[in-house]
Amino acid sequence: MGIAILASDLPVFRELLTDRENALLVDPEDEVIFAAALTSLVHDADLRERLASRVRASFGEQSWISIAKKSVQAYEPALHSCFQPSFPLSPFCV
Repeated sequence: MGIAILASDLPVFRELLTDRENALLVDPEDEVIFAAALTSLVHDADLRERLASRVRASFGEQSWISIAKKSVQAYEPALHSCFQPSFPLSPFCV
């Protein structure tokens, strides 16, 4: 058993995931597409299991932990720059 991944189609996630191979990647600004992808996962057990099994094959049984750690590592530099006494602020901080 595993978990299928639905994620924003952003470079940080494309480094780890491939759309329709081991995840569904969607435009983060398109809620209609997000809802459609989520609906697909809810109603299509074969799709869920195929994506979940490919994530396990790529990252092992602890895939969600591995992906979460890599995601945090990718975002940490931007987060830390928000707390530095510099001007102007990073666009990630607003």
